[in-house]
Amino acid sequence: MMKPHIDLSKEPNYDVVWRGDIGGFNNEEDWKKWFASYEKMIVKYARLSEELKCEILSVSCELINVNHREQEWRDIIRKIREVYSGKLVSSANHSGEEVSKNWLDAFDYIGVMLIICQEI
Repeated sequence: MMKPHIDLSKEPNYDVVWRGDIGGFNNEEDWKKWFASYEKMIVKYARLSEELKCEILSVSCELINVNHREQEWRDIIRKIREVYSGKLVSSANHSGEEVSKNWLDAFDYIGVMLIICQEI
């Protein structure tokens, strides 16, 4: 499985450190820029996944605050399927993201990221 992640350092313009916090944009232009950038990145990985014959590609990973942009995600998934023939998965956070997307039907699988800590 190919599973690209967005890992951030402190973003001074948006006060974002964790990928789940991406999405505090104030205008449509910023949303368009973000999705254009993400689409470029994920379609590149879709092509690479096809070339490497990866069985599964994770389309998003814990991008909680951008999930409400259903049409943009459906457009991205359509473009991914144009270049990648494998299965698609949503790598959701365990906080309820795994059931909050209105576009889960676009995936072949739904994954949930869990962090289990045990004191030794």
